[in-house]
Amino acid sequence: MSNKFFNFYYDPVRQGYDTNTWSTLLGVPAIVSNKLQLVNAGAIHFADLLRGEAIFNVTMPEPANTHDMAFGFIEYNKNAWARFRINDENVIAEISNGGTDDFELCAWNSDWNDAPVEFKIKWEAGMVTFSIGGEMKWQTTDRINIEGDPMSLYVYNNTAAAVPMDVSYIIAKGVQSSTLKVF
Repeated sequence: MSNKFFNFYYDPVRQGYDTNTWSTLLGVPAIVSNKLQLVNAGAIHFADLLRGEAIFNVTMPEPANTHDMAFGFIEYNKNAWARFRINDENVIAEISNGGTDDFELCAWNSDWNDAPVEFKIKWEAGMVTFSIGGEMKWQTTDRINIEGDPMSLYVYNNTAAAVPMDVSYIIAKGVQSSTLKVF
């Protein structure tokens, strides 16, 4: 077994919204004020990642009724994920292996309203850890095994009131395996 790990940095200033590395799921993701802005838009990255840590620097308003946002790791057609989801007023750390789901409600700090905040998901063998603003919010147990299938980074905002979600950057660190499929 190799001890080689992969790291990469997505910077909207440097890379823009490149359709050679992102696939649009919904709407029109756009670069606005040097950030990837999602207003009724969503995208999935082409890189297949197996375990590692992803840090999403996200700016959004306080979660409220009609909010529908998500970001993290996903294997879209298998319906498997390790992600943060904002559903109405709830901030949820959740995992799914495509058949069984588990989640934890996370307390929102009003200091995060409309401010850039780091949301971190650390995906390891047998465990996923979720942190917001440097505070650990949930660490899974072996109740659900996120299998050894690669997942991709994704960002999504389909909030009815057209509330923007801005992504300043995404850092992927310590990725066990990474393959970028460029089309």
